[in-house]
Amino acid sequence: MLPYLSVVVICFNMKRELPRTLYSLSATYQKGIRREEYEIILVDNGSADPPAPDAYSHLDLNLTALNMEDATPSPVPAINRGIAVARGGVIGVFIDGARMASPGLLANVLASMKTSPRAFVGSRGRYLGPGFQRSLIARGYSREVEDRMLAKCGWERDGYQLFDQSFFDESSGPSWFHRISESNSLFMPRAMWNELQGYDAKFVQPGGGLVNLDTWFRACQLPDAIAIVLLGEATFHQIHGGVSTNSVTEMFGKFDKEYRALRGRDYSYPDKPLISWGGFRHQPPDWEMSTEYSQLLRWQRMIIALKSRAKRLLRRSGQQKMSGSGGRRSETGTANASFSPYGLSLSRQEVVQQLLDRLGRHVYLEIGIDYGDSLRPIRAKSKIGVDPKPGIPRYTRLKMAVKNLFSPETTTLYTKTSDEFFAGHAELFHDCPLDVALVDGLHTFEQAYLDVLNCLKVLGPKGVIVMHDCNPPCASAATPSTSHEEAIQRNYPNPDTRWCGDVWKTVLLLRSLHNDLNVFVLDTDCGLGIVTRGKNISPLPLSADEVAAMTYPEFEARRDSLLDLRSPDTFAAFIETHFM
Repeated sequence: MLPYLSVVVICFNMKRELPRTLYSLSATYQKGIRREEYEIILVDNGSADPPAPDAYSHLDLNLTALNMEDATPSPVPAINRGIAVARGGVIGVFIDGARMASPGLLANVLASMKTSPRAFVGSRGRYLGPGFQRSLIARGYSREVEDRMLAKCGWERDGYQLFDQSFFDESSGPSWFHRISESNSLFMPRAMWNELQGYDAKFVQPGGGLVNLDTWFRACQLPDAIAIVLLGEATFHQIHGGVSTNSVTEMFGKFDKEYRALRGRDYSYPDKPLISWGGFRHQPPDWEMSTEYSQLLRWQRMIIALKSRAKRLLRRSGQQKMSGSGGRRSETGTANASFSPYGLSLSRQEVVQQLLDRLGRHVYLEIGIDYGDSLRPIRAKSKIGVDPKPGIPRYTRLKMAVKNLFSPETTTLYTKTSDEFFAGHAELFHDCPLDVALVDGLHTFEQAYLDVLNCLKVLGPKGVIVMHDCNPPCASAATPSTSHEEAIQRNYPNPDTRWCGDVWKTVLLLRSLHNDLNVFVLDTDCGLGIVTRGKNISPLPLSADEVAAMTYPEFEARRDSLLDLRSPDTFAAFIETHFM
């Protein structure tokens, strides 16, 4: 007979999230385990409105509810109290009560632990939503968006549908076969919890800091311990404003400092071999099954940045060997091979940097900086970023400010809309006109058009405007919307979460209404629109009303001609011609 199972669930101000979590742990929802085989111990850690003892009596659960009268910011005392009162021979901990379970989690835990009395079991964690929740929150992901998504997917009837609505969290991916640094559903025999003496109460940071990672690491260090990670089962994190997973402010510096003080070293992944247990009731996408492909996805941006640096070094080396009269540079063509799994041959960062290099790297403006992944690698004397809700962490902003004091290159961030920026700061460009602008803000053609017009007012004679997301790969990616999350909701249940909006219409407007502009689109990185001053040699015969009313099927039928879509291989020739 399998041992009795106890599951300790910690909650704090989770009135919205907790009912889903407890339902996902109920015998109604869990498969292969009966109500009499396990108990749930709910420990409230100081909620403003603690769960009432009978609030969940309607669920098919053996539920014990405890309140921590002396609650602390760290959940560790609450966890250890739950472990102490547990009756089971196997005890599991959900440090975060906002995490829903997949339907086979509990049965697979008990089955896998039959392999050895020294086995401990964890499952991988996933974020609800199409990406890392900290990033999604900065883009408008909210409880309301998540509620609508969960309401539509039918998870109560089939919990494995949650895999289609989720994404591996940072400690659990990027594939089913990578090592993990923690588990938000950690199960061990009672004897092994006794050896660990539970969670370490010296971790006192809000949310526990790195205590969950520390507990997984210490479990891996126990003598003869066998680490098992379940396949095809997971926990799913609901957005709830948690200190670690959902905070847009950076707590990790404090967490790291506490860990170093307690352990005398920086945290590192345990080198314990992992045993994968189970199978898949729901077929994962290819990138979650391939360690090589998922690793490429994780490091894509870093590789693109390194590739850009290598190209610049090669260009510098080549320029030193150039010969010619009048000091005029003559660049040789270079292959634009890409390391990106999406098949990019030029990224927007590479395009921008090549343009800046030719213009002397004076002034660069980026509209829509998000987390600064495009802005930070760019080299220019003056970099200006504009975003009403930038996601750049505070410590990174501090590093930028310090660098500004000692570097000839300065970065200035404006937390406001692009309209507000141009209305109040156009004088920045009076003495030093704008060299290159990247328009990557609100993905609507109306706003992108206004951004281009405002950039043109301060653009230097040879300046260039680059527009991102001008060539949507499919109809769902072209969904008109004011946010990524809204577009996802409109496209449900389409699993393709790429989103460019209707920025493609901006290209049509510029080519139709402006005879003094050259406009075309590079077929790379979701379409990079290139806008420069000059005679429009191939204007489109469209009115503004016709552009606004155009549908995606109409656009798709004439995509190449409407965008003047060009291969990225033509970019080198454009540079030579434009800067003659």
